[in-house]
Amino acid sequence: MMNKRLSLRQEQIMAVLWENGPMTVSQIQSKLSEPLHYNTVSTFVRGLEAYGLVTHERKGNGYVYMAEIDRNEYLTAAIGQFVKIFFQNDKDAFHDYLLTLWI
Repeated sequence: MMNKRLSLRQEQIMAVLWENGPMTVSQIQSKLSEPLHYNTVSTFVRGLEAYGLVTHERKGNGYVYMAEIDRNEYLTAAIGQFVKIFFQNDKDAFHDYLLTLWI
């Protein structure tokens, strides 16, 4: 289970991997909504790999990166942390709040 909350950039990279499957850093870079330098994307990917969220395999002269954590597993943990912090772990209060957004 995921214990660490990811930064927005890390989440964006994970979303690209979840949506597209295994990719090179260049491919990830091309799918991001905001342009980032190759080295910046590479640094984020290696950081995600250090957390155990991404793995790689050698392909030709480079590497292909893939998500090691399931999207739903991450979302469940992230939402759980959010509810714990902002709603004192009261799921009913969180549910009631969500209902106010769509009523």
